[in-house]
Amino acid sequence: MAQWGFIKMVRDKAEQVIQLRQFFGVATLTAIPNVSDYKPAFRKQEGKKDHSYAIAAWLQAGKHQAAKQETAEFQAEALAACITRIRHLSCEDPSTGVPELKAQLASCGVALVPLPHFKGTGVHGAVFWEKRNGVDRAVVLVTLRRKYSDTFWFTLLHELGHVLLHKPDRRKVFLDVGGTSAQEDEADAFAASRLLPLEAYTAFVEAGDFSQTAIQSFAARESICPGIVVGRLQKEKIISYRELDHLRVRYEFSAEDFAES
Repeated sequence: MAQWGFIKMVRDKAEQVIQLRQFFGVATLTAIPNVSDYKPAFRKQEGKKDHSYAIAAWLQAGKHQAAKQETAEFQAEALAACITRIRHLSCEDPSTGVPELKAQLASCGVALVPLPHFKGTGVHGAVFWEKRNGVDRAVVLVTLRRKYSDTFWFTLLHELGHVLLHKPDRRKVFLDVGGTSAQEDEADAFAASRLLPLEAYTAFVEAGDFSQTAIQSFAARESICPGIVVGRLQKEKIISYRELDHLRVRYEFSAEDFAES
């Protein structure tokens, strides 16, 4: 965490403990599993190595970053309308596109927090609700684990799907670590259809032309980054893994993007 600026880089073990206690907001580190905000991190993942504390740290890093952002009161209708407008930002350089994306979502009552990958966590994203300065809002965390823009955008739309589809579960933290459930399937379907409208995408696939020119033309018509189309075709094994990979954009961030102020 120190490499990303979430805690200070110190050598002394006692000082490291103090840093971690302050970061987690606990009197003793043994209390972490009992804090309600961190409980989702300690749900056992069958067949997976236990990285509960790393996941708890990732969630807390997201809370720290979200606290830096001001948003409007959450409005579901505004968010639904916003989702249809933000796809074109996938074509922008992330240095300008991501800040604009955060601003547009903030106007709907959603704090978007991109986060670095914490080794071993396997987390894709998360959603939780909070009241800040009297404002009821959603917080969406998106990992930069794989760095490709198509992964970032699918995860973002998946989390926004939870926000819009599963509002009754506001007390629940949606922590996406690759598991399956009815709600996860619903969020996946939401993300896929909002990124690439089903009718247009189906017609494109049925046409059978997956050349670079055809993909770029289709992406331009849909106002979306060509790499997102490539990522979808690769995932569905319509084209081979790594084919046209040069069209997939990487999002790179530095420690300065996450350093505590």
